[in-house]
Amino acid sequence: MADWNRGHGSVDSMLDAENKRLADNLASKVSRLKSLAYDIDRDVEDQNDYLDNMVSMSCL
Repeated sequence: MADWNRGHGSVDSMLDAENKRLADNLASKVSRLKSLAYDIDRDVEDQNDYLDNMVSMSCL
């Protein structure tokens, strides 16, 4: 029973490396999505300001 874990070190390190690669890839994608969401939010705010100005101009 003590020999069960012998020889699995390379598999474990390979799986750890793959998990790290996938986690880094996911973190990169999440960062990109956050950036896009921020850009969309700013664009919506700008459009709302523009529309608010259009409405106030038409009331004059």
